[in-house]
Amino acid sequence: MPLRPFLLVLAGALSAFADIGPKPSSEAPGLEATGDMKGIDVEMAAEEVALTLGRADRDAWVDRLRVEATFEMKNTGGDAAFEEGFPIGPVKNMKGFEIEIDGAKVAPKLVDRFEGKVVPVTEAEADKYDETGRHDYWYVWEAKYPAGATRVHKVRYALELFGFSEYRHASYLLSTGSRWKGPIGKAVVTFRTEAPLTLEHVRSARPLRNGTRRDGAIRWEFENIEPTTEDDVDIQYHMKSTWEEDLSRLREDAKKHWSAKKQVAWTLGHAHERFPREARNAAERADYVDAIRAILDEAVEKEGRWEFPAEERQRAQIGEDVPPEIRAEIERSLQNEPREYAMPGQAAQLFEFFEPLLAAAGEEPKSAAVRAALERWVAAGEAFLAGEVTAGGNALVFPGETATDELKRLLAEARELLK
Repeated sequence: MPLRPFLLVLAGALSAFADIGPKPSSEAPGLEATGDMKGIDVEMAAEEVALTLGRADRDAWVDRLRVEATFEMKNTGGDAAFEEGFPIGPVKNMKGFEIEIDGAKVAPKLVDRFEGKVVPVTEAEADKYDETGRHDYWYVWEAKYPAGATRVHKVRYALELFGFSEYRHASYLLSTGSRWKGPIGKAVVTFRTEAPLTLEHVRSARPLRNGTRRDGAIRWEFENIEPTTEDDVDIQYHMKSTWEEDLSRLREDAKKHWSAKKQVAWTLGHAHERFPREARNAAERADYVDAIRAILDEAVEKEGRWEFPAEERQRAQIGEDVPPEIRAEIERSLQNEPREYAMPGQAAQLFEFFEPLLAAAGEEPKSAAVRAALERWVAAGEAFLAGEVTAGGNALVFPGETATDELKRLLAEARELLK
């Protein structure tokens, strides 16, 4: 987050990736800044950030992100001196913060700027957890920029990432660098993992452009960029299981639970985001289309009527450490429950993946497998509009004209692709 303050609180995990920012006393707390940069002619010529994600030593449920960032700042104006700062947020989950300018260590001050007040605090005071969140912690220091000088800032620290879910989320905001003068000359962000985590634990790595995945790292490179939120780096990962392990479990679930079929399709639809790529390759698209086709597999067709099961066995959320025989007994004890599409007013759930199928078909409209899947979904949609789709003997209907009109639109687009 190129040299601008920000605060990020995430559901399921607390994560703050930030860079130094100018004039923190003029900035409001939170993600969006309200201050200005008048009188400061400092631009970011280059930045390079290395992110390394692993497990914290103190707790198996806490992850640790080590951050090393180098910022090359160039003053295109006259002599300048102002306060810079590094935002932490309402919870100080940062350890070992260090800042160097031109190779010389700088001793930052720790302050709490909640509601515009600037109150010096000690590390011990800030480390005490306060569930009210009524804090806005910053490290601050004075910086001097002689006219025409280039100064190199190096920042190091570690973040503790914790949450209530095994699915975690972390971000690095390039967009905050837009507050400095002009575009960023060059920005490079490299993301790596260390044991027990691997890149196979990653579910999504954004942005999907300007990125590559090779040699055990995901790397983004930008040149002459005026960054916006579309350029922010966003990593989603599972702290225990790999993508393939998750997919394998979902495929097994899908043999017994219709709802898992949709989860398989959703997972395969995002497979390319792990690399990161904007488009699916041929193999990913084939798997995705096959998973969408399978959503309709349980229909029994007879004389133009499509009959779907109305119930399925409840899905249990069972920990991986539970023995298989106990897991099987738990699953046998569960009752049946209505499927989503069979519940009152929820028939549209049956066609949730029609539009994603159209998007995938548009990528490879001549594929025999794509056309076969599309033809099946068209047949199901036409039967539904004719009142010939039932679940447990009861006709499925949409609650209003909006959903009906949407299905008609999708059918028209599908027929056009099939010409």
